[in-house]
Amino acid sequence: MKIIIDALVVLLLVKVKFLLAWDTPRPANPGEFPYQVSLQWGSQGIPLGHSCSGAIINKFWIISSGYCVSHISTMTIRAIKVGFHNINEEDEFVQVLEIAQFIIHEKYEGGNMIGSYLSYDLGLIKLATAIVFNNRVNALKLPSGKKYGKSKFKLEYNLVLSGWGSIAVGVTENHPKVLYTVQLPVIPNKICQQSIRTVIPNYELSDTQLCTRPIDGSFAACIGDYGGPVIQYNQSNEPILVGIYNWAVIPCDTNGLPPVYTRITSFKQWIKNKIKT
Repeated sequence: MKIIIDALVVLLLVKVKFLLAWDTPRPANPGEFPYQVSLQWGSQGIPLGHSCSGAIINKFWIISSGYCVSHISTMTIRAIKVGFHNINEEDEFVQVLEIAQFIIHEKYEGGNMIGSYLSYDLGLIKLATAIVFNNRVNALKLPSGKKYGKSKFKLEYNLVLSGWGSIAVGVTENHPKVLYTVQLPVIPNKICQQSIRTVIPNYELSDTQLCTRPIDGSFAACIGDYGGPVIQYNQSNEPILVGIYNWAVIPCDTNGLPPVYTRITSFKQWIKNKIKT
């Protein structure tokens, strides 16, 4: 009996550590995430500005969320910026590219308050001209198998998020000038669903989605990170695209609820089929 009790205590302590520990967001180094892009849009009389993130998957294609792609497609002024680091400045590494085509997953039901909670939140953008790759601009690999983004309840901060999303505590937004990054552990879908149901009763998390910290109210994906990539490094230290950020319950840095991502392993074939067109 004592052995069983001791084992339960150890398990409880591990889970408590998981809930209380977190990594601190930090400014990324220029070129640290060469696949990161800024989706920029505006309208007549309103200059271009960052609204969503995305990732380069080859010289002509950008991947983002269905929410972001559907919104940028309705604007009269739009562009993709690659090689971007400081959100308020452009240097010699920044390339501004025009958009040729939008593709939104056929089962995505829209970016309204309810639709944005649903799965299939994935979109692709084809560029009018090819990206010029260099040491500040490069593509991100898709996963080769189904293991990426999967984790048991472990103290592993093995996913990496990057973006210009808000790092404020509370409702007021605070967007950093430069690209930020944070390491995140995967949260099992069952725990994620239970957590979100405290705010959204009967919420169903799809197997095509995944979640990361927080359950503890610490920093993670937030406003401005929509459509952005979360990656995992493989054994060769190459970044592999694991997820695309979908949504979080606002205020995302104080409510302790996990952010939700599209799980790329579930859509790898869909992506490959679309970028062949």
